[in-house]
Amino acid sequence: MTNENKSTICPIPWNHIAIQQNGEFRICCQNIYSPFGKLKENEVFLSINNSTIDEARNSNLIKELRSTMLKGERHDLCRLCYSEEDVGLHSKRNHMLSIYGTENINEYTDSDGSIDTNKWPVRYIDIRFGNLCNLKCRYCGPTDSSLWYEDYYKLQKSETAKISYYGSKIYEIKKENNKYIVDSLDFEWYEADNFWQQIDKLLPYIDRYYFTGGEPTINKTHFELLQQIIDKGYAKNVVLEYNSNMFAIPDKLYDQWKEFKEVGIGCSIDGINDMSNYLRPPSKWDVLEKNLDILGNNPTNTIRGSIATTVSVFNVLHFLDITKWLLQKNYKRIRRAPSYHVLEGPKPMSIQVLPIATKEFILAEYEEFYKYIGITYGAPMEADYRKMYSGITNYMMAKDNSSFLPDLKIHTQRLDDIRGDDLSLHVPWLSKILETL
Repeated sequence: MTNENKSTICPIPWNHIAIQQNGEFRICCQNIYSPFGKLKENEVFLSINNSTIDEARNSNLIKELRSTMLKGERHDLCRLCYSEEDVGLHSKRNHMLSIYGTENINEYTDSDGSIDTNKWPVRYIDIRFGNLCNLKCRYCGPTDSSLWYEDYYKLQKSETAKISYYGSKIYEIKKENNKYIVDSLDFEWYEADNFWQQIDKLLPYIDRYYFTGGEPTINKTHFELLQQIIDKGYAKNVVLEYNSNMFAIPDKLYDQWKEFKEVGIGCSIDGINDMSNYLRPPSKWDVLEKNLDILGNNPTNTIRGSIATTVSVFNVLHFLDITKWLLQKNYKRIRRAPSYHVLEGPKPMSIQVLPIATKEFILAEYEEFYKYIGITYGAPMEADYRKMYSGITNYMMAKDNSSFLPDLKIHTQRLDDIRGDDLSLHVPWLSKILETL
């Protein structure tokens, strides 16, 4: 393999599959642009209900992706990772390369991009057990959170609210007997025997699971799968990865986690105190902080967490407050430096929508933060934070999307009205910008 190939290769198309909230297959969670990494054959989107995992892994799009990577070219499907790397961010592709490398990829891949799935069994799987969730985060929606149904319905101002699920299917939210429901059982796909039959065959090979939601920690099927892995003796060789809102972590989950080789929890904390409640209602910061204290001080050294913040137009400055709070907590099981994901969409909520004068103000605030770190914790740590957070400011300055500000204003006001909240109470500087429009 040439060095050029190594600059574009990612192990995911070879050893990974993702099952979305409605049971449809997807190549990777980083495929956030159309066609979203969705696997399709003969005009039919492949799902756990109409296809096997092996069939999905050799569908046309994923074969095309492998071939493109082997040529040393960047496939447009993966441009999120490549663009993150271009501005100095550590991408999921980088992370996967550090774990799995690229060994045998050329040797076991045919010219058309197909692979022998017996020689390349799934080792890493992303499973999203429906959209059952206990929060309704501001930049989320009903496909990822069942708690969003009512607000989405009210935002649409109609008898039915249509949802386009990644362009593959249209669902409707309806109000029946004073309850908001979706008109499909797709989001309960994991109840079918077909899933369990397929996953049972793969259990000996999978060494890494990624769970998100919905919220995995409130889904009973998630607990059932963990118990199967434990009972069949595979847990000691398995790494679990989570994205969790940390609002409801039962004790029994810690008991199960102790059995695994390693557990990493990305704690979706986008704000502290009232900001947390605003961005991720109906969470309560006192409950959330208590759960973080339990994780951060738990006695099992194989169970570790990190604060995983989604940096948006709402919290780009507040992220510095989160960092200071985390440093003060000094948890032994949660990393001192938060990781972050820069929000790409919805575009009106991206930090690229901010006016240039505001961006320059934010740059100055980050500079003051770095100086604070240097004075308080020393020059080496200041240098580390400058390097880590440069991705945020580089991304912010990379593009002018201020034309989306009117959309941000309309959506924020409408959602605040529905939820009985007010942006000016939480992000006054942003509220003032929107008031001028």
